[in-house]
Amino acid sequence: MMYDTAFKIQTADFSTLVGAGPVITQLEQVLSYFEGHAHHEDNEVLPLVNRFDTALVMDFENQHEEDHRLGDEISKAINLWKVAEGAVARLKAGRKIFYAFNEFVAFNLNHMNKEEEFINAVLWKNYSDEELHGVTQRIIQKIKPQILFELSRWMMKSINVREAMDWLMGVKVSAPAEVFRIYLKMAHEEMPADKWLTIKESLFDEALITEHLN
Repeated sequence: MMYDTAFKIQTADFSTLVGAGPVITQLEQVLSYFEGHAHHEDNEVLPLVNRFDTALVMDFENQHEEDHRLGDEISKAINLWKVAEGAVARLKAGRKIFYAFNEFVAFNLNHMNKEEEFINAVLWKNYSDEELHGVTQRIIQKIKPQILFELSRWMMKSINVREAMDWLMGVKVSAPAEVFRIYLKMAHEEMPADKWLTIKESLFDEALITEHLN
């Protein structure tokens, strides 16, 4: 979603409300999702790490403060665009949005790499898979269903075939049939045709696909 938003910002015509309005809406949604991500990390993940590496946690808390600052800069630029009068003023505000979001993207790619490398290392060393799955479930339960499905749709767009198959099988064995139907339909809609064909042929018979997509 971050990559998609960056592309749309780069190609948007910020001089008009029609040209940039949908991009602004998506950008505000991105900021909301990232705030939620940081909140869950602060409250559910970092306390687990803090038992074993307080210095690492302090570093990530500082990074979250910087992430919040960068998000505020984007919000200020968005507000400038919303109140701008005339095409030239809106273009100037759009340029501020472009620069601010580029900084946000660069920071968060680096930040998420560090999560994968350093946070996961501490978690995997000190907690079992069952314990970590429990944390995941607690986080999921705190997310509103509509937002969860919106996030899931972006995830489905952005994963490879193997990851999609593992995810769908996990949903199939652990969630109600109606939830599985939603995610199967989501995969059908969001995965490229060749990847969807691989999923069908690898995991499901035609009768099952027909039953859940109809």
